[in-house]
Amino acid sequence: YSWTIPADPHAHIPLRTPLSGLLPFEYGWLGVEFFFVISGFVILMTLERCRNLGDFAVRRFARLWPPLVAAATLTTVVMALIGPTDWLVHRNDYLFSIVIIDPHSWFVQRFLPGTKWVDGAYWSLWVEVRFYVLAALFYLAARRRFIKFWLLFQAGAAAIWMFHLAPGRGAQLLLETIFFPTHMPYFTLGLCLYEIYSRGPLRIVAMFGAGFAACLILRSGAGAGRLSAHAAGNFRDGKPVDLRAVLAIRNRSSAAAVRIAADGSAGTGVLFAVSHPH
Repeated sequence: YSWTIPADPHAHIPLRTPLSGLLPFEYGWLGVEFFFVISGFVILMTLERCRNLGDFAVRRFARLWPPLVAAATLTTVVMALIGPTDWLVHRNDYLFSIVIIDPHSWFVQRFLPGTKWVDGAYWSLWVEVRFYVLAALFYLAARRRFIKFWLLFQAGAAAIWMFHLAPGRGAQLLLETIFFPTHMPYFTLGLCLYEIYSRGPLRIVAMFGAGFAACLILRSGAGAGRLSAHAAGNFRDGKPVDLRAVLAIRNRSSAAAVRIAADGSAGTGVLFAVSHPH
């Protein structure tokens, strides 16, 4: 394998290092999947510590949005100064990225064709924000029975997706937007692992839930080493240098910075390090 600049399919700036070919770096593409698992683990812990949904929303906004705006702005400025023309960030790219709305969605492309993320790795933040909303609503409704309710929801979403119970393009699009079934099992695994780790009252249920989520992950093809369509989108919209490493270094997240250099989906690695401090 050629170890090149992260998320740069055209190798505008080829790079080889002694890390080339080392086994851990061959699996850097799994970074986002691990990010989702850890996010599920941390978000349940956060929900248990929040006074109400407003407190949860403020905490997530304060952790996620400032570094996102800083990263998007820095990338935009640097690309305008020294980037190739195909990496230039346009106004709509910037606006949709900082409000975390998928620019590749049909309604955006219909009215603003050609709009893209400031950095292709931002797609995972769009998944994250939808998970935050769902998890918060379920926790508000269920509280101590959260894991049971969530696993029922996960099972229903998986059944609809796997058995094609949502016929028609519109229904499938709605399912993908609300339930993101190809990514939800990673969050479910993280939620169950936290319930087990914290010795919660539903830890036995969570053990079965973790196994169920793992089976769904393997069923989706991730276990066979196939990239999802969204992950492929990272490379399509890739930029030459992951400028968010500056944020990781500032927050002393050296491990996150190493991961950023190692995988093509690591754009959110720094944002995770900033928004989920130890």
